[in-house]
Amino acid sequence: MLCGFVIASRIYWISVVIFLFAASLAKLLSSFLDLPIQAKDDPLFGLSQRSMWRIGFVLDLVFVGMLCAAENLRNQIIAWIGALFLSYHAMIWLMQLPTVCPCLGNAAAWLGLTESAVGKLSRGFSVYMLLGGVWLWKEGRKRARTALRQAATDAKES
Repeated sequence: MLCGFVIASRIYWISVVIFLFAASLAKLLSSFLDLPIQAKDDPLFGLSQRSMWRIGFVLDLVFVGMLCAAENLRNQIIAWIGALFLSYHAMIWLMQLPTVCPCLGNAAAWLGLTESAVGKLSRGFSVYMLLGGVWLWKEGRKRARTALRQAATDAKES
């Protein structure tokens, strides 16, 4: 049972790293292209879209580095990143800003998707990170406590 949990946790972690890395590359490539969307400023931060993509590229790589380095904190970090991303989307929604999040750079055009579909993909992956990270973190803690209790019981019986 524990082995299945470890495998599922690693698959989840790898899927998040792959998505963040792909998103960072999309942002970087988009920042060097001459795109109409770059004429717009980010609605929350007021920076140019090109600057936001470059900052996002760096942050995504920092997040990937954190996930690769901090094995014991991976699920908490993933949940935190998901919460950050969802907070950005929530603020746009709460402020009723008429914009679609260009979080994935020019991925809409490259993938043949509408901007709305890419926005839904971005929000969906943010939820995936938040809920998956929280669940795996809680489940891992529960399993660790169970293993410690079992080890204590075994030690008493010996």
